[in-house]
Amino acid sequence: MGRRYELDLTRICACLMVVLLHTAATGWRIDPWLPEWRYYNLADMMVRAGVPLFFMISGALFLSKRDFAIGKFLRRHVAFLLLLFVVWSSFYRWNSWRLQPADTDMHDFVLGVIGGHYHLQFLIFQCILYLLLPILHACIHGKKMDVRYLLALFGLVLIKENLSLLPNLPDILAALLGKVDYTLVVYAGYMVLGYWLSGRTYPRGTRAVCLAVYTAVTLLGAWCNRWYSIQQGAPKEWLYGYLCVTTLIQAVCIFSFFQTLRGAEIKYPRALLELSANTLGIYLLHPFVLEALKRRGISVALSVPLKSIPFIFVLVVAICLAMTAVLRRIPLVRKLIAS
Repeated sequence: MGRRYELDLTRICACLMVVLLHTAATGWRIDPWLPEWRYYNLADMMVRAGVPLFFMISGALFLSKRDFAIGKFLRRHVAFLLLLFVVWSSFYRWNSWRLQPADTDMHDFVLGVIGGHYHLQFLIFQCILYLLLPILHACIHGKKMDVRYLLALFGLVLIKENLSLLPNLPDILAALLGKVDYTLVVYAGYMVLGYWLSGRTYPRGTRAVCLAVYTAVTLLGAWCNRWYSIQQGAPKEWLYGYLCVTTLIQAVCIFSFFQTLRGAEIKYPRALLELSANTLGIYLLHPFVLEALKRRGISVALSVPLKSIPFIFVLVVAICLAMTAVLRRIPLVRKLIAS
C-alpha cells in the first residue's frame, strides 16, 4: 500500500482545527448576548471534529493493516506517546514556574507534570485507545487474540482499582491512577468508523454533499448552542461534545471529503508530507505561542472577532511551523516534535 496522502490532508486539517479551537476559546467566556460571542461560538462549532478526526486517522491506518505486531506497536506508539506527554508536560510546567516563580518543590513539580497542560490530555486519550487497537484489529480481521494480552489489560485494571482502595494514598500515585479513565474507551468507535469509511468507495458528488451537510450542521449547531447559552445566562458547551451528533456528522463529512481524494494525483507531494510531518510540532507548541502572544497584548481581543480570530490563528500557525522546522533540525529534539 502506497502513501495515503488523503490521511495526511486529514491530519493537517485536524491539527488546524485544534489550533483554531484554542484560538477562539481564549475569548469565548463572555456574555452570550454580546454580538462578539456569536463569532467565538461559530468558530468553536466549526472545529469540534478536530480530535475525533485524529482517532479516525488512527483507525484507518492501524486497523487496515493485515498483520498487527502487538509488542512492536506498544513500543513504537504507546510508549512514544507516554514519552511525549512526560517531556512536554515537564516543559509546560517549567514554563509556568518560570513565568510565575513560587516555592515549588519536586513533589509539586511532579504533580504538575502528571496533571499536564490542557492540550496534552489528548496524548493520554490516544494511549488508552491504542491499547484497544490490537483487540479491534483481531475482531475486524477475524484473527485469534492472544489471551495473554487480554489478561494483561485486565491486570492493569485490577492494579488500578486495588491501589485506589489504599488509605492515605500518596498524592502522586493518586494523580497517576486518576489518569486511567475507562470512559475514554467509547471513543474507540471513532477508530472503527475511520477504518470503515477509509474502505468505502465514494460516488461523484460526495465532496459537494459533504461540504453542504457540514456547513448546514455547523450553522444549525452554532445557532442552537447560542440559544441554549442565552437561556442559561452563560456560555455553555451544550453541543461541543465529541460524542454529540453534530460533532459526529462533522467528522464523517470531513473525513469522507478527504477520502474522495484517495488515489488522486498530488501536485506537491513533498510539501504535503513536510507539512504533515510538522503537525505534531504545531499541536504541541501552539498553546505556548498563544500564551506568549497574549502576554504581549496580542489576542483575539485586539479587534472584532471576525478579524482577530483569523489573524491570531494564522499568526500562531506560522510561528509554530517556523519553530517546528527549526527544532526538527536538532537531532535529540527531532524525535519529540515530528511525527
